[in-house]
Amino acid sequence: MKVEIYHIGKKQKNLYSDAESEFEKRLKHYCQFDNIQIPPVKNASSLPVSELLKAEALLFESKIKGKGLVVLLDENGKQYDSITLSKKIGQFQMNTSKLVFVIGGAYGFDPEFKKQADMRLSLSPMTLPHHLARLVFIEQLYRAFTILNNESYHNE
Repeated sequence: MKVEIYHIGKKQKNLYSDAESEFEKRLKHYCQFDNIQIPPVKNASSLPVSELLKAEALLFESKIKGKGLVVLLDENGKQYDSITLSKKIGQFQMNTSKLVFVIGGAYGFDPEFKKQADMRLSLSPMTLPHHLARLVFIEQLYRAFTILNNESYHNE
């Protein structure tokens, strides 16, 4: 299965870059994995939030259109524990060849874009910085694959 994560941001090393790279490397043992960064909307700070969300939605749509099952990481999405998420990933593996996860910008997602997604997933009801949210999610993907393969990474 191919797994892709799309997110908006600038290329820059951050506190979590090394850990993120490590989990990306580990994930490639289980799936074709790509972490795709989309450059921010030009003049984003001068746009009203509703226009920014629409512009970001257009950027995401241009990249993910027809790509497979689309899951938005959204604070109001469904929450799963690690075991349940691994089962969900297992179901996805049986039903699609490509799984696309999208992490929105600072203000989340355009309401119309949300409606088009196959699923919305929440990491936490708390607000997380985007770099940290991405790291947490990539680690949880790795954990899910180790659980599916009965490997010893996850402890009950």
